[in-house]
Amino acid sequence: MKKHILIFTGLALLSGCISADKYKKKEGELSSVQKALADCAAEKTAARTAADGLNAEVKAVNTQLDAAKAEIEALNRSNKDFQASLDAKKGELSKKVSELIQERDTLTQKLASGEQYAAALNKELEDGKAAALKQQTELAQLKRTKELETLALTQDLDKALEEKKTVEAETQAELDRVKQAKEQEALALAKERDQ
Repeated sequence: MKKHILIFTGLALLSGCISADKYKKKEGELSSVQKALADCAAEKTAARTAADGLNAEVKAVNTQLDAAKAEIEALNRSNKDFQASLDAKKGELSKKVSELIQERDTLTQKLASGEQYAAALNKELEDGKAAALKQQTELAQLKRTKELETLALTQDLDKALEEKKTVEAETQAELDRVKQAKEQEALALAKERDQ
């Protein structure tokens, strides 16, 4: 009887031996990875917004460049009497065109850098997703292991309880048998005294 009670107590204590710390650690790591993913997504969005802004600036510069070229062509067709002023104006516009071309080239380089940065962020985001998936898989495996261990302990507990019931039933039957025998002995002794 005492042996079965000790087995029952041992099984109850074993249910606390599963690594809850490791499970919580994996949950914390998953939370960190998910936060990093959100940060990467925000940076990617900001980079894309900056790239769109640079595209708009390049377009505006190209528009100004086209306008400047058109103005140069118009001045070239102007009256010869204004040739002197045309030359001066042409020089200024040529300088402005050079500056605009340089500005456009600078903006194009910035745009290319922005696209490279966006690509890097996208890769980092994909890597983060892969890490999160790995963490989720490990967490699911740990959860499944814990469930299996819990099931095994529950089955062992049920078995121990059944054994306990069997022992109790056998003990009660033995007690009833002894009680009945003692009652019969007492009855026999009473009959002997009566004779």
